[in-house]
Amino acid sequence: MNRNYCSQYCIPIIASFAFFIIAFSLFQDYRLGDDTYIYLQYAKHIIHNNEISFNLGERSYGFTSPLWLGLITFLSYVTSSPLVAPELLSMFFSLLTVLIWYFIFLELQLDFKKMIVGLAVIILDPNLLKHSFLGMEASISYFLSSFQIILLLKYMKGSKQIFLFSVVSSIYFLIRPESFLVSILLFVFLWKEKKLILSDLFYVIIVGSIIILPWHIFAYNYFGSLFPSTFGAKGGGYIWGEKFLVHLFATLIIFFGNYFIYLIVILLIFIKKRKKINIESPNNLYKVFIGASILLVIFYSFSLNREIVYARYYCMVFPFINFIFLSFLLKTGQKGYYIIALLALLTISTAQSILTKRTFVENENLEFIAINWINRNADPDDIIVRGRIGKIGYLTNRKILDPVGLINPEIIAYYKNNDISNFYLKYKPKYFIGGNTQLNTAFGEKVRHKIVASMEHKSPFLIRDLRSNNGSRYESIYELDWNK
Repeated sequence: MNRNYCSQYCIPIIASFAFFIIAFSLFQDYRLGDDTYIYLQYAKHIIHNNEISFNLGERSYGFTSPLWLGLITFLSYVTSSPLVAPELLSMFFSLLTVLIWYFIFLELQLDFKKMIVGLAVIILDPNLLKHSFLGMEASISYFLSSFQIILLLKYMKGSKQIFLFSVVSSIYFLIRPESFLVSILLFVFLWKEKKLILSDLFYVIIVGSIIILPWHIFAYNYFGSLFPSTFGAKGGGYIWGEKFLVHLFATLIIFFGNYFIYLIVILLIFIKKRKKINIESPNNLYKVFIGASILLVIFYSFSLNREIVYARYYCMVFPFINFIFLSFLLKTGQKGYYIIALLALLTISTAQSILTKRTFVENENLEFIAINWINRNADPDDIIVRGRIGKIGYLTNRKILDPVGLINPEIIAYYKNNDISNFYLKYKPKYFIGGNTQLNTAFGEKVRHKIVASMEHKSPFLIRDLRSNNGSRYESIYELDWNK
């Protein structure tokens, strides 16, 4: 077997296999979180009831990604294994990401040694590994941003990719609507670099409309809304910027908690070289990649004020960060820097596995306490109030009221008017699952209640939690009596 043949076929195959082994070893238990079950619930109702709903008979746009829902629904139907479908999709797009980076390195004309180092950095990326079994759209976000990178590289070399770039960006919009911000910035960059002309922009609009508009026309007629209610529920429906500094700090922890070694290595390179290191790509693409990352950080910091920002949201820009780092790292050709970076990434990914796996698995298993109790004791028509709606909705087949507002967005107006108890009064749910403070906030003095079951959840152990003493949290199943 000659070297060219091995480079063309063996390297990406071996890299993909290595990624799967590492991901399976570290994060096989980090799978099917509660948000994944939201997609599964919608997919179940599409397949069996021909309706897009979380609660049967109630149309709701409570999912962020229509395309991810479509993929889960299709694979669930074809395989008849709905719980396996999201995991397969996550791993599939993670492996495609490894493959696309092989072609990125070919486009950069890296030699054999640098390509191996570059692929090793991607394979050991904590965020690509962490989300490879979760069943959420993080892996396809990582893949599509990586795809945009290779298209940009081809563009900068004079290979016009306007159709493919338009298709990828439009598909991306159906995965995460906020990717529109990043895609627009990339198109502006190409315009500034005189790689686009006016007719190209019209072409982009036409291609994007053909891909994007059909779903949104359908969504408006079916749900009465162009965009998912997840945006409003997570903060967009409230005053923007209320938790700007909180999210900004959380974002810094996410970035530096996973990629602090990048900053250290780049600083070491500058200190040793004592001169500017030019990126190993045309026209300083790192500038627009930094801009895209900052833009997304600002957007989330302003718009999210009803939940914390998660690393999977930033999978849109993690490939850009990797590109910048690798451009500096591979420029040096220094084995010492390679070893430092790879060992650090392996350590970070292993630490992420240890810190997240135990609490995630324990909390997901403890959720079955509530689910099993409801299945044994609640009537089929009973209404349940639960903040974590995915798993309990999917596994109990009861109607769920969501205090966040993902599937009942009308609740936001009640929050704004400080009248939340009257929202619940309309439905008179039979059970509430949560903490005592949440119970009092939701119902005030309008309902009697008694505890029928309790469970202890360990706080999710994220890197950001190192600065706090959250400990365990206790939740109960409250039976509500509205005959007061």
